[in-house]
Amino acid sequence: MTRTPTRAIPPEQSAREEELTARVQASFDSCGDPRLKELMQALVKHLHAFLREVRLTEEEWNKAIEFLTAVGHTTDDERQE
Repeated sequence: MTRTPTRAIPPEQSAREEELTARVQASFDSCGDPRLKELMQALVKHLHAFLREVRLTEEEWNKAIEFLTAVGHTTDDERQE
């Protein structure tokens, strides 16, 4: 799939995206397991960076969720996805 080049992101949009990432990361501050907190905050950081890099559309997001749901449904007694 070919995408058109990404236009420059206005500074206010970039600031909103960074603030959102910080809020989501902070949502794990009260996690009782320090390692899980570390993992989840890193996951949020990297996923949000990926989304900003590729400027994922809502349609693409929905397709990704459909894919992950289908993968989850392949789990059974012998196969853990």
